[in-house]
Amino acid sequence: MPVGAGSDPRATCPPYLSNPKASGIAERVADRIEGQERQWDSSSAITFLGAELSRGMRSELVEGTGRARLVGLQATTVVACFPRLGAVLAGLRQGSDYDRFVERQRQQREADRTRRQALAEEQQQRSATDAERQAELRRQRAAAAEQMRAEREAADAKRAELRPEQEKTPERIYAERLAAEQAARQSAETQARQAAAEVEDHQNGEVMPLAADQPCPDWLKRPELQHVISYIEDDFRRGNFGPQVSDPAALWPAAQKKMHNVFLTQCGRGELCAAYAEAVRNADRAAIGRCLSNIAAAIDRNEAYLTDQARMRTEAASPRGRLLRAYQAFGAIGRCHKGRAGRAVVYVTEAELTERREQVRAVEAALLALDPSLDKDALWSQANTFPPTPSADTVTDGASMARMAMFALANGPRLSVEAGDYSAEGKAYCADAALSLRTQYNEIAPQAGVPKKDF
Repeated sequence: MPVGAGSDPRATCPPYLSNPKASGIAERVADRIEGQERQWDSSSAITFLGAELSRGMRSELVEGTGRARLVGLQATTVVACFPRLGAVLAGLRQGSDYDRFVERQRQQREADRTRRQALAEEQQQRSATDAERQAELRRQRAAAAEQMRAEREAADAKRAELRPEQEKTPERIYAERLAAEQAARQSAETQARQAAAEVEDHQNGEVMPLAADQPCPDWLKRPELQHVISYIEDDFRRGNFGPQVSDPAALWPAAQKKMHNVFLTQCGRGELCAAYAEAVRNADRAAIGRCLSNIAAAIDRNEAYLTDQARMRTEAASPRGRLLRAYQAFGAIGRCHKGRAGRAVVYVTEAELTERREQVRAVEAALLALDPSLDKDALWSQANTFPPTPSADTVTDGASMARMAMFALANGPRLSVEAGDYSAEGKAYCADAALSLRTQYNEIAPQAGVPKKDF
């Protein structure tokens, strides 16, 4: 209800406010708040009016004329004393900001109380869960302690059972030692009898030689010699024939010497080792192939490899091989130049390409003079023809994957250079090609590598 609508009609203006100066002060306050009625509520407005009237009266009224009587100013007093201020109060909105503040505080307290209650319930539930967990842990510890106690009791009982036997241990150890010594003596006597029998057999011709016209001797089948034969097979399979052997004709004598040394040092049969070693060293190749087939196969494979290497060295030293290598080197240099042409960083500059072209022309002319029958066009095509790049779709098993890996290992740098990539592998590929061509050029023109005297 608007202020003044229900005012007490019997209210009168107190004497200390019934003077012209108080009325003037009220008019000035009314001027200040008039037009702002919707921004105030009645409680705030009364407080503000009391403060403004007090300030004005303290400054304009003399002591004792009502300066200190405005504390607790009522709306009815304002209406009775200052009609204009009463009209302003009548237009104010109802409701107190303080009441709304109090209501918000009450709601906040209610929300806090609800939240604290929920937290308390959650804490209580968590405490109950922790208590259950602690109880379970105590039960587990108790069970583990009981199990350990039972195990200790069982171990004590076992030790109690074994104690009588342990007290007899020194006598038992002595008896076992006597038995072991007796067994060792018997074994030594048996080995001595076997060695004597083998020596007698050797003297009687029992260690038969390895010959093509005779059957394989029985001594090759003896168990004590199988590790010697396996050792030789593994060494020959890895190409280990003693000192470095590069001549195919020297491989068989090196293999005979290697077999003799292994039998002599590793057979473990005393005097018979020398007989076995001599029999192997004097054996012909056909007998080795018939009686020791794995060893013979390893010798044949290594001999074929050395023969192929010797043929390749001969071909490489011929005019044809040298021209083929020169063409391969210059072809690689051309790919290095083309792959990075026009870029800031290159493998081969224009000046270097021109120099290498002059070198390959000089090598070509010199080698054609040595062998005019060389077909340089066919050699050029052979030097710069490469297998096609396998597709990833063809990789279906381990063998095809291995072939793909071998192709990448052999052709990876070339493909990288052709694609225009710049890498350490590409630099090495181009540098090796330039070195190969320069080496061949220096062979036909030794003075080309000597710097000119310029002083």
